[in-house]
Amino acid sequence: MFGYISPNTRELKLREYDTYKAYYCGLCKMIGKRYNVLLKNALSNDCTFLALLLSSLSEQKDQADSKRCMAHPTKKQLILRENEYLEYAADINVLLTYYKLKDNADDEASLTAKVGAAGIKSSAEKAKKYRPQAANCIEESLKKLKKLENEKCSDIDLVSDVFATMMEGIAASAPNIEPYEKQLKWLFYNIGKYIYILDAIDDLVKDEEKNCYNVFLNKYKDEKAEKIAVEIMEQVKYNLAMSLSEASKAYELLPIQKNEGILKNIIYDGTVSVMDAVIKRRCIDGSI
Repeated sequence: MFGYISPNTRELKLREYDTYKAYYCGLCKMIGKRYNVLLKNALSNDCTFLALLLSSLSEQKDQADSKRCMAHPTKKQLILRENEYLEYAADINVLLTYYKLKDNADDEASLTAKVGAAGIKSSAEKAKKYRPQAANCIEESLKKLKKLENEKCSDIDLVSDVFATMMEGIAASAPNIEPYEKQLKWLFYNIGKYIYILDAIDDLVKDEEKNCYNVFLNKYKDEKAEKIAVEIMEQVKYNLAMSLSEASKAYELLPIQKNEGILKNIIYDGTVSVMDAVIKRRCIDGSI
């Protein structure tokens, strides 16, 4: 998974941190219950955010239990009780993990990714049956992305729009979101833009080394990845800031019932912290 949507834990209050961990552990437990225990290793902060946001639109109070688990056998952890939003996030986590592995197997000829995709194929098929609308959206979007990659597309707006539309479709497929579907779709569309652009920047050097598709490498074919990163970073930062600004506007229109401190931390602080860390990694000379 991507892992770009996570809280800045240093700025969370202790109770907020415990609540976030309860969601994270609740999602982990849900993946293990509905699918293969090994899929817990693919647990995503991005899908934890999905579960947290959807649950926070419900007036139903969070309920958690203190339990031991395989990952923490000696110390009890606060684990959120099952709800329909944890179920949905678990299904999406499995689908995205499967297609990410398939993509890595195709693009990088990765034997590990190929074996991994084969190992969770049955779980992915189960997730498709649970969430046919979301699965169809993911498949169609990834087909469009693959077509653009094969065409060596160098238009960041075009390729990021396809990925953003996929994220929008994931939001639209969630249960019981009709009263605020428009806001959720716009929020996740812009989060999708942010993820795609940031991931492309983050993977510049790796994609150059492995001769994999990267929209920025295609646009600046005669330059090295590290030089590209420095030259385009101001424009990239502007695009990322615009996407996060639009996402935050959509968030402010949602009737959040609980966990507002955690959600605001993720949307206003966590995403920026992750962005800054990626930019620092890519701009090695520190000039940006």
